[in-house]
Amino acid sequence: MRVYAVPPDTVLLEPEIQAGRWLREGDENAIVISGGLLFDEPDLGVGETMTLRINDEESDWEIVGINRVFQPAIAPAVVYVNQEYYWRLLGGYDHTDTIRVLTTRHDPATHAAVVQALEERLGAGDIEVVSTRNATEERTIFTERFNILTVILMLMAFLLATVGSLGLLGAMSINVLERKREIGVMRAIGASNQVILRIFIVEGMLIGLLSWMGGVLFSQFMARLISHQVGLTFARLPLTFVYDLRAPLIWLMVVLVIAALSSLAPARNAVNVSVRETLEYE
Repeated sequence: MRVYAVPPDTVLLEPEIQAGRWLREGDENAIVISGGLLFDEPDLGVGETMTLRINDEESDWEIVGINRVFQPAIAPAVVYVNQEYYWRLLGGYDHTDTIRVLTTRHDPATHAAVVQALEERLGAGDIEVVSTRNATEERTIFTERFNILTVILMLMAFLLATVGSLGLLGAMSINVLERKREIGVMRAIGASNQVILRIFIVEGMLIGLLSWMGGVLFSQFMARLISHQVGLTFARLPLTFVYDLRAPLIWLMVVLVIAALSSLAPARNAVNVSVRETLEYE
């Protein structure tokens, strides 16, 4: 567990309180825990008392709030206490182990330059820097992890689309065989090859449209469930769910193209059958 002793009015933190409140001036044994800690200690909650062992000294703290902290699941849980009370209880006026810096610009180049400048300045003062990290690096790590998951989900969607197209191809082929006599009648009364071809392609696209409508309804539930589970797995807290309306529109175009291509071969088979063969079919 990582304990941060911070001033309650610090501008270096923007707490997202899920329950309870943030630290206040004058708080003595108050502590704000991260939501991820509840996965290891589900009995904790606002108003409960927890015991911390710091430097071989045990102290009791009352939980006044639960903060939403986005961090890797393998990272230690984070708790926050009032800096003045922590110093008075356990000491620490004359030393620190963490320095946070807020930059006016938030691009990767600025972050890298500030980190390098701080390391050089601290090194010149014979202060050893054990490790550094910045928001850009953390964002990159999470982006890479989520990109892997996104690629896996896209591959699954591609496989499902392939299986669906093969199923539609088989269904349309059977449809052509069962409607040979109907095709013969249409051609006998003057229907052109383009008309017959268009009929079967449009039917296939309508089937694809119906499947898309069902998929959109089902995707609402599945996307919310996956978002929740991914958040718990990667960051030990549910992700904020946002349904991107561009996704179903893009998938609609993909479905219509796949349906049209899957219906093309059966439709061409229907066009290539002669009138005599279709009328003799039983």
